[in-house]
Amino acid sequence: MTEKEYNSKISARTAVPPTCFSFIFHRKGGSHVNIMADYQVGQIVEMRKPHPCGNNQWEIIRIGMDFRIKCTKCGRSIMIPRSKFEKGVKKIVQGG
Repeated sequence: MTEKEYNSKISARTAVPPTCFSFIFHRKGGSHVNIMADYQVGQIVEMRKPHPCGNNQWEIIRIGMDFRIKCTKCGRSIMIPRSKFEKGVKKIVQGG
């Protein structure tokens, strides 16, 4: 193995992961479905349940295992688990 090949393998392993995540769900019978959850910091999303201030649009501030989102009306920010966030998103209103 040459030095160039070795360096390319090392850089491939230490590459920064993308900000979007791809999930694969397997069905019975061996087929699978790719669901691309493409959320980015700065996007405005509409949630199913409204905030107590009456607004249901939120800005994404942080992405990870937990999401930090900020209400676009009153400015209150909350942190919720990824699973709860993905179930609660109705649509992406504005891209980031």
